[in-house]
Amino acid sequence: MPDPQTIRAEQERRLRFLFALYDREQAGEEFSRADQVAKNIGMDPGTWYPIGRITQALAADYLITGSEAGAELNGLYFVRLTGDGRRLVESKLAGHEPPGGSPASIGDITISGSGNQTVFNIQQNSPGATQDATQYGEITAFDKRRILEWVADVEQRAPSHGLSPDDLADVLQEVAELRAEVEKAEPDVSRLRRLGRSALRILGAGAGSLASNGLVLAGQEVFSQLGT
Repeated sequence: MPDPQTIRAEQERRLRFLFALYDREQAGEEFSRADQVAKNIGMDPGTWYPIGRITQALAADYLITGSEAGAELNGLYFVRLTGDGRRLVESKLAGHEPPGGSPASIGDITISGSGNQTVFNIQQNSPGATQDATQYGEITAFDKRRILEWVADVEQRAPSHGLSPDDLADVLQEVAELRAEVEKAEPDVSRLRRLGRSALRILGAGAGSLASNGLVLAGQEVFSQLGT
């Protein structure tokens, strides 16, 4: 059985695909090529099988629709969000769980529910159970939103979390640099990681409450997936 970290990474990959597709549709695309959406989230567009696994899984949950790929490929080739898919993305953007805890399929792992009620259904011995995990150090619109949301949270909440004046000044300087870097036309992913991890080290050393621990955990989730 896959470990929880692997399952979370797979779920994140599916969600990143949905967010990238949403961004393309917001820019005016009616149908998008699945390989180009995959490229937006750092996947190799020339490696089709893992892309097909994503589109098959999301189509099975009625989150995307589109035209079938050729006989030599899997999944969908041209894709678009369904109404449910768009509502799921917009719920996530608003910081809410989708109504009814909409399931998210991730290849052969189906995740339903949320929090401690999450249920994992794993289909064993399925074809191609080993997925190509090759990705590249690119940053997507989804990544940018997550970083900016975390930066805003730190700027708002860190002053009340008991950090020393020097540590607070350092944290606010790091997140200000994070904001400036992520808003560039071509952010440096390695610099974003360094700044994020530096801010996390300071916050972690001074974390004295559940609230400040929450900031650290949220930041770890953001930066552990960045550019991987």
